[in-house]
Amino acid sequence: DIDRIYAGDLHGNMWTFDVSATGLVAGTDGHRNGAAQWKVHAALEEPFFTACSAALNQHGVCPRDNRQPITSTPLITNNPIQIDDDTRPNYLVFFGTGQYVTNDDKESENTQTFYGIWDAGISSAGLNQSNLTARTINALDANGNRTIASAIVNYSVSDGLYGWYFTSLPVSKERVVLNPLLFGNTLLFQTLIPVSGACNATAGSGFIMAVDPLTGGNPTIDVLGNSDGVNVAGIRVSSVIVGSSITKTDDDNKLNIKTADGEITERSISGSVVDPSNIGPGGFFKEKGRKSWTILQ
Repeated sequence: DIDRIYAGDLHGNMWTFDVSATGLVAGTDGHRNGAAQWKVHAALEEPFFTACSAALNQHGVCPRDNRQPITSTPLITNNPIQIDDDTRPNYLVFFGTGQYVTNDDKESENTQTFYGIWDAGISSAGLNQSNLTARTINALDANGNRTIASAIVNYSVSDGLYGWYFTSLPVSKERVVLNPLLFGNTLLFQTLIPVSGACNATAGSGFIMAVDPLTGGNPTIDVLGNSDGVNVAGIRVSSVIVGSSITKTDDDNKLNIKTADGEITERSISGSVVDPSNIGPGGFFKEKGRKSWTILQ
């Protein structure tokens, strides 16, 4: 059953709705549907997180010019290193910012980024960048490959730390408008860099990024290549990326990148899909196989 809904808006707010109440619930007006008990995150009537490229003002509001719109679907998974009942639901929420909807959007140079945030229930209401560990995307080589500066990311209610974010997507006009993917213990997302003044909405380029979901750092396996012993975190794609998927077989794993020109590029993914030394209690992923059963007759 669905117990939680996450939704972003054009003002940079990521909202969480508790929809765990079901069936008939007794109330002062007799029995009513459980939907009457649904509520905004922690019943505090404020966003779970505000995506803003500057500090919030004295009223806790992001200045208009610094708001980072959220137009893609967030990716939700369990937080494998936080499983206490006091911080339930203990989900990790991944999403990027930016929009490509109106004619003016292709000219926008507002700073956009990508976030990985721990939903620790009522403890994590009203979060912003000050509650996250800042990460930096760097150029790795002359080919435009990227790497992420290493850093430890703590998840701690007492310290007010709930995840990570990139200080910016480095290229002017770069943004995220497609949904992220999770493969093994690797988080994948695509960026868009539109061409200024072009009438063709498919004109531009972008990056495919692969990072460690827990830290936002370089991937723990070779997804996009390896340079001098360092797993590459991002590669440039010369056309607009319109989607990506993972093909898994018994012998191989491939990342399929589809671009606006109709081309599909395949990249083999090597290395262990799940590195046990990199995953804490709970794990991101369970073993393959039957997860449930039912009697048909």
